[in-house]
Amino acid sequence: MSDYLVGVVTTIDGQSDMLIQNAKLTMETDEYEAKDENGNTAAHQLINHRVKISFEAVVADGAAVPAPGSEIEIPGVTLPTISAAGAVTGTFKIDPSVTAKTKFKVTGTPELTQTNTDYKKYSMEATRWLVNGIPAAAAVGGGGGE
Repeated sequence: MSDYLVGVVTTIDGQSDMLIQNAKLTMETDEYEAKDENGNTAAHQLINHRVKISFEAVVADGAAVPAPGSEIEIPGVTLPTISAAGAVTGTFKIDPSVTAKTKFKVTGTPELTQTNTDYKKYSMEATRWLVNGIPAAAAVGGGGGE
């Protein structure tokens, strides 16, 4: 019989007052295709592979929540690898018994949910690109012309 995990999934490294209650991992790609003279797909390519984690976390009063653009590390996340040709090897999963940490960039806007019957919870999304890890931020400003 398989083991089933119930309860807290994991924490966010450096955020001990933030407990992830549920998480959803999805793998996304950008899809490109070229059509032939009859409109049929003649070439197809998937690029820019990335894994997104959407999660809801219980947060202690007064705790800071990671801001969009910040980097967070989540223990227990296993990611697939991508070859130079774009072949995916392995799968992705969350295993709380794994202590290795995976770095993600917060890419969604955190949302706060409060009710009179439950703890205060934040929902947010973070992304890990599988080819380049976490890309550098683009330079802002400059180049305004003469």
